[in-house]
Amino acid sequence: MCMRGELLMLCPNCGEKATGKFCSNCGTALKSEDTIVRINGVDINLSEIMRECGDARIKAIKSLRSQTGLGLTDAKEIMFKAYEGKHIPEYTHKPNQKEKKSSLRKRLVSLLMIVGLVGMVFIVVTGKIKYYETLRLAGESRGYIGRESKILESQEGIEQVFNKLRDRKEFEDGEIYLYDFSLSNERIYAIIQDTTIESNFDRYAYNGTRLFRPSWSKGDPINAATLMDGKSIDINDLSPQGIHRFYTQINNYLDKNNVELPEDHLIQIRVHTNLTSALPELTSSVSGLREDLSFKSDLDGDDFEVKDQ
Repeated sequence: MCMRGELLMLCPNCGEKATGKFCSNCGTALKSEDTIVRINGVDINLSEIMRECGDARIKAIKSLRSQTGLGLTDAKEIMFKAYEGKHIPEYTHKPNQKEKKSSLRKRLVSLLMIVGLVGMVFIVVTGKIKYYETLRLAGESRGYIGRESKILESQEGIEQVFNKLRDRKEFEDGEIYLYDFSLSNERIYAIIQDTTIESNFDRYAYNGTRLFRPSWSKGDPINAATLMDGKSIDINDLSPQGIHRFYTQINNYLDKNNVELPEDHLIQIRVHTNLTSALPELTSSVSGLREDLSFKSDLDGDDFEVKDQ
């Protein structure tokens, strides 16, 4: 049995396992120089590993792997050669295709994490991401982290939100009749006629401030008996261009008259199905700013009127 600290070797004459300076079987002098092999650019003393592990080859293989990071197959081959006294050339590991893909994947994940972190910092610093408060109590504030939303700032933005509603499964036939429809830069609320039960209506909401993939959500149904008498309007009769034009004219009026909007005040636009008029119209007010200031126009943004009492 090989004692701890002794180097186990094979006798070059009789091939028997031996320790010390001479073979205990035939008396042949044994070489005592340490076996040092360069593995992946680092000198590894295999003799030292064998002295530490004795005849426990599995333990020796584990020790080599822990020092070099070699795979099981490569470490086993090297240690077996060392125990058998065979020549071990300098070893440089060449990764196989699977290892290359794994390494590339890890580097790509690291890069994406760095880019994502830098992007998040930039977005927060520039105000693209902010805290939206949903409830304020004494000494307590509730809300969520969201992104800046400017639905009404462009015709394309409004069209995109309309198309997301059309893409919902329940509207595959293209028929969307709106009983009530209100928009702001951050959110859109709608009451839409049910596609299967015409006497019922459903609540829908779009939150443009959601951090990831803003989309429409469906709320609880509403029985028509609970609604005031009114008209429904086909969504195809609404013009994103007209809504954007109406919004632009409101902003122009506010700028011209030096009316500054506080950060938490939004321009609200509502599609009003007027019972006393044959045609629906767009109406608007700046919620919480001035109750006596309102705007209206037709669906194309024409006939713009300001009510300033």
